[in-house]
Amino acid sequence: MTPTTGSKVGIIYSTGKKHVRGHIYVDSDAEWPTIQANLPAGCSIVFVPMSSHIAGPNQFYTDLATAVGLPTMAQQFTDPRCVVIDNISNIVEKIIMADDSMDTMQGKTLINHQSAQVGDVYDPILKQFTRASVILPIKLPDRPIAITTTVQVFS
Repeated sequence: MTPTTGSKVGIIYSTGKKHVRGHIYVDSDAEWPTIQANLPAGCSIVFVPMSSHIAGPNQFYTDLATAVGLPTMAQQFTDPRCVVIDNISNIVEKIIMADDSMDTMQGKTLINHQSAQVGDVYDPILKQFTRASVILPIKLPDRPIAITTTVQVFS
């Protein structure tokens, strides 16, 4: 294994939403011009000193957030939260880390959202989610079953 002699770590992020897409470590700083010239469309690169990486994750992620322009370190892990919505049923199928301005999935809509959950229904016209909760209490002998339904609508 060749030791890494680069003085910095390249952080690739989506230019618009500042979602971190990856880290690049090089053997030599002479490699950076080629990497910078071949970034994916919609992406930018910033650099964090290798000493920050060596100092440990708290220092590295704090420096990374500052370099990218995020107010807090935690946003690196929460902002890219994206719901995957089926285009036919409009139901949220799963949660992934993605950038809805860059990433796509065939037959699906991706939306960066902090609170939508699997099973929520998305209204593409109103751009709102609906969540229905049903509570089924334990059935007691000689008593009817009471069903409680709560519906939340949120953007």
